[in-house]
Amino acid sequence: MTGLIPDLKKWRDKSWVLALVAISFFMLLPGFFSIPPVDRDETRFAQSTRQMIASGNYIDIQFQDGKRYKKPIGIYWLQAASINTLKAFDFIKEKAPIWAYRMPSLLGVVAAVIATYFMARIFLTPFGAGLSALMIATSILPGFEARIAKTDGFLLFVIVVAQAILAHAWLRREQALSKIQHGIFWVAIGIGILVKGPIILLVCGLTLVTLSLIDRSFYLVKKMRLLAGIAIALFIALPWFIAIGIQSKGAFFIEAGLVDFLGKVADVKESHGGPPGIYTVLMLVTFWPASLLFVSSLGFLRKDWNARAVLFAVSWAIPSWLVFELTPTKLPHYVLPLYPALALLIGYAFQNGFHVTKIWQKIFLALLFVIPGILGTTGFIGLLVLEGDFQIILIVTVFLAVGSGFYGWKRFNTEKTPSQGVFFLVSAAFFTYFSVYQIVFPKLETLWISNRMIVALEKQERGASCPAPSVISVGYHEPSLAFLGPLDLRFAPSVDVVKALSENPCRLLYVTAQREKAQLEALNKAGLRPIVLETMKGFKLNGGDDVTIKLYRFEKESTVDE
Repeated sequence: MTGLIPDLKKWRDKSWVLALVAISFFMLLPGFFSIPPVDRDETRFAQSTRQMIASGNYIDIQFQDGKRYKKPIGIYWLQAASINTLKAFDFIKEKAPIWAYRMPSLLGVVAAVIATYFMARIFLTPFGAGLSALMIATSILPGFEARIAKTDGFLLFVIVVAQAILAHAWLRREQALSKIQHGIFWVAIGIGILVKGPIILLVCGLTLVTLSLIDRSFYLVKKMRLLAGIAIALFIALPWFIAIGIQSKGAFFIEAGLVDFLGKVADVKESHGGPPGIYTVLMLVTFWPASLLFVSSLGFLRKDWNARAVLFAVSWAIPSWLVFELTPTKLPHYVLPLYPALALLIGYAFQNGFHVTKIWQKIFLALLFVIPGILGTTGFIGLLVLEGDFQIILIVTVFLAVGSGFYGWKRFNTEKTPSQGVFFLVSAAFFTYFSVYQIVFPKLETLWISNRMIVALEKQERGASCPAPSVISVGYHEPSLAFLGPLDLRFAPSVDVVKALSENPCRLLYVTAQREKAQLEALNKAGLRPIVLETMKGFKLNGGDDVTIKLYRFEKESTVDE
C-alpha cells in the first residue's frame, strides 16, 4: 500500500491546489448536512438571518422581538445570499435547513485552506506550502467552524488573504505592491470589519507593527499606503455602520462596541473565562493533528529562528496570541486566525529536513492514534448509554482512524521523508471526523431536544384541526427551537401567555417541568383546560442540564362542558 502513496515533494502548484480542494471537502462534509442546529451561537445567527430574509430588512438585525447587536452585518448578508442563491436554483424549498446557513462557513474554510497554500508559497516550495495548507484542512478547530453557521470560518479566509499580501510586501522589500494587490488587502480588511469588527485589524495590525520593529524601519507601512487603503476599507464597511447607527439611534455601537467587545476585554462574559496560557494548552487538541507536528518541530524551528518564514509566522502568531491570552473572556475559536501561522512553521520545518529523532517526540506523536481512540470510545459509550444505540459502523471507522494514526506514527518515527506519514495523518483525521460528526453527533437525540419538540409539533399539525398553530415556549428558550419552529414562535416572558392562549384557540404551549405548576395554575384561573400532547426528556446542549418539557394544547372550559 505504501508504494502507492505519491511523493509529495514532486507535486507542483496545480496538483497541490486540486488536491487541497478535494481533501478539504472530504474532511469538512461529514456531518455538515446531518448535524442538527447547534445552540446557541449558530442558531442565533441563523434565526436572525431567517428573520432578515422574511422581513426584507437587510440593515437591522433582530432575534425574535429583540435586537441582536453583537456582531456587524457581514455574516448575515453572506448567509442570506446563500439562502437566496440556493432557493433560486431550487436546491432548497421555502424553509431553509441549517446546512444552507452553514455554506459561508464551509466555503470560507475551504478558501482559507487554498489561501494558506498561496500565503505559504511566498516563502516555501510547493511541498512546504502544501503541507502548511493540509494542517488547516485537517485540524479540529477549522473543521468545527466550517460546520457551524457563524463568523469565524469566513473571517479566517479574509485574514489569511490579507496576511498573504502583507507577507508578499514584506519579503519583496524593493518591489512595490501592484494596485490589485493593494486593493485585495484593503478589500479584505473592509470585509473582515463587516464580518467581525476589529479582529482583522488586531491581527493584521499587530503583524505589521511587529515586522516593522524587526526590520527597524517603516518601509512596510509606507508600502501599504494607509490613507488610500483606509478609504477603500471605509468605502466597503462605512455605509452599513452609518445606516445602522441611524436606524438603531446609536444602540448598535453601545451594544456591539461597549457591551460586547470592550466588555469581553475588561471582564469575563457569559462564564467563558480561563487563566492565561489556556489557549496554548487547548491548542494541543483544537489544532490536532497539526499540533503534534508543530510541538515536535519547535526545537528545529528555534535553530532557524531568523529565517524569513519563521519571522513572519512568529510576528503573526505571538503578539495576537498574547492579547488573546490576556483577555479575560476566552473561547477556543478566538485564536483560529493564528493557526495558519503555526501551519506555516510546520511546512517550513518539514521542507527543510526536520524529522523525528528524539524519544519524547515519538511518545508525543502517539497522540496521532490515541486521540482517535479516545474520541471514538467516548462516542461509542455515549451512544450506547444515552440512546441504547450499538453502531457497528462506528467500531469500523474508529478502528480505521486508530490504525491510520498508528501507521502515520510509525512512518514519522522511521522515515526522513514525511509523505507516507502525512498520508496516514490525513486518513486518521478523516476517519475520526467521520466517526464523530457523521455517526455520533447526529444520533445523540437526547442532546437535540429542540428537534424532538418540533417533531412533536409537526405530528399535531398533521393530525389536528388546527394545521398551523402558533407556539409559545415557557422555560425553554434555546434559539434552536426558534430556528426550527414557525416564525411566530415566541418565548415567555416576551409574550403574555394567558392572554395569548385565551385570545387564540389555535395555540400550543411548551412548558418545562420547573415552570409547569405555576403556568398551569395561571391558565386554569383563566378558564383554560390543559391537554397534554407529548412529554420529552433530554439534556440542554449548553450546560448539559436535564430538561423535561411537555407540549400542551388548551381548551376553554365552556367548550369542554358543551
